[in-house]
Amino acid sequence: MSTSTIAHPPSASLYVGDLDRTVSEATLFEIFQNQGAVASIRVCRDAVTRLSLGYAYVNFHQLSDAERALETLNFTPIPIKGGRPCRIMWSERDPARRKNGVGNVFVKNLDKTVDNKSLHDTFSMFGNIVSVKVAQNKNTGESLGYGFVHFSTDEDAQKAIDKVNGMSINGSIVKVEAFKPRGDKDRAKSETFNNVYAKNFPETFTQQQLEEMFGKFGPIESAKLATKEDGSCAGYGFVCFQEPAHAVAAISELNKMEIAPEKELYVGRAQKKAEREKELKTRWEEAKIARAGQHPPGCNLYIKNLQEDVTEETLRSEFSKHGTITSAKIMTETTGRSKGFGFICFDTAENATKAVNEENKKMFHGMPLYVCLAMRRDVRRNHLEQQFAAARAKLSNMGAMGMGMGMGPMYTPYGMQPYGQMPRGPGGFMYPQMMMPQGGQGRGPMGGQGSQQRSQVMPNYAQQQRSVQQFGMQPQMGAGVAPTGPRPGGRVGGANRQGMPPAGKPMAGSPTGGRAVPVPSGEHQSFVVALSNATPDMQKQMIGEKLYPIVERTRPNLAGKITGMLLEIENAELLHLLETPADMEAKITEAVHVLREAGEAQ
Repeated sequence: MSTSTIAHPPSASLYVGDLDRTVSEATLFEIFQNQGAVASIRVCRDAVTRLSLGYAYVNFHQLSDAERALETLNFTPIPIKGGRPCRIMWSERDPARRKNGVGNVFVKNLDKTVDNKSLHDTFSMFGNIVSVKVAQNKNTGESLGYGFVHFSTDEDAQKAIDKVNGMSINGSIVKVEAFKPRGDKDRAKSETFNNVYAKNFPETFTQQQLEEMFGKFGPIESAKLATKEDGSCAGYGFVCFQEPAHAVAAISELNKMEIAPEKELYVGRAQKKAEREKELKTRWEEAKIARAGQHPPGCNLYIKNLQEDVTEETLRSEFSKHGTITSAKIMTETTGRSKGFGFICFDTAENATKAVNEENKKMFHGMPLYVCLAMRRDVRRNHLEQQFAAARAKLSNMGAMGMGMGMGPMYTPYGMQPYGQMPRGPGGFMYPQMMMPQGGQGRGPMGGQGSQQRSQVMPNYAQQQRSVQQFGMQPQMGAGVAPTGPRPGGRVGGANRQGMPPAGKPMAGSPTGGRAVPVPSGEHQSFVVALSNATPDMQKQMIGEKLYPIVERTRPNLAGKITGMLLEIENAELLHLLETPADMEAKITEAVHVLREAGEAQ
């Protein structure tokens, strides 16, 4: 029966599959326009690479044109010369109808020469065919020896099964049966099986004993006891019965039987490795959920920054003053060494909250504790993502408000530079509002004429260089001048790469009395751990959130500009500044000096 006789197709839209990755919309249009007026063509592509996925949709204006194209072009090569035979069927947008298995037939033991067209020709006499597909190797295109024929009704599919099953196609006896979804096949396999797995045998157990133990339940096709290199029993084996009922009887009788003093035999259905891993994972997830449900919400606490000498008894003693503890656990390596974190569960959420408030950041055995409510990994990840998104939106709005008020470059999310790439000045900072002319025309960053605006805001660069020499700082490469001598060394005995003096030494001309807000060491350690798990863009965002309140305490009017300038420094140096208030204040002072030179600060 012809594929064009399908009753009431959903639309004049065709699915075209098995396409070469080089086939484009233009190629398909050249081929399908000969069958009628084409409304649209879409080749489905990967969202990231934009490479073809090997299938497309062709939409006609008229249903008759789509029927003609299906009848004429199905199984023809695309491109016409040297291309792969395509597979065309009516487009079905409802996945439930595609996957319900109604009318679908599975054919196996196919000869390698059988392709989509020959399989279609063989089964077309039994009814209306929706689609035909022979499974192929993705790399070589060679048939895998099985395929699928999808009829429009179950009646047609059953006729094909009755007539073709056991017939010879191209010299091979094929087996035809109703298609079963993978889930149904797995369930059927778990209910009907012959192969049995047994373990916990003693080392003295023999092959003969294995056959005698299981042979009393029925005829055995094969039995194998695993052995070590020295020939002794490895502790497990497999037995395959001729009848599934005998395998079930063996499991029922022998499982949990005491085979040695204080040793039980395990007997169960033999499973493939992937199936066994999936089952164990499901059990582990169920056990984890069950453990979480044993305690009321908000009672379990996560604790880290624990020294190696802290034991569960020590931890329980420290936290017991806040209420009744139902369990305490320190996580350890296989060697017994502490991993540095653990869990404590209280009887009530009120006691747990009290413990968090009083113990978090408290020094314990020389380390500041980090205490918070324990959360599952997926819940914690979602919570952090929401926090980062909210902080990013808030800081973006702050930057936009500063721009609208004419305040110059503000601290904005990393990767967004309000006025494009700006030349760098001493200390690795960017000079605000320094833009190189682009033809001398156009609007300036603040809305005035470009050349006039730049003449007003661009500082005298020679004067800046004199200021640099006075402060003993080395301009960076990319600042517009070549270095005049060897760069200073590291922190010890010279300036660092940003031109700062060694840690702990004030910069020449730096005012005293300024105060910076130090970050507590425990909080800083937690911050570094979180930072290492973030993306580069998110790292700058997180550091900016730490820098802004520190700068705002001492320079509230310039906090946005100075934070944006500091974020141009590498992350490692910024982390050092967050740990060292003296260096942070010196760096802030240097930023104020640069802004003053540029006319941005009084």
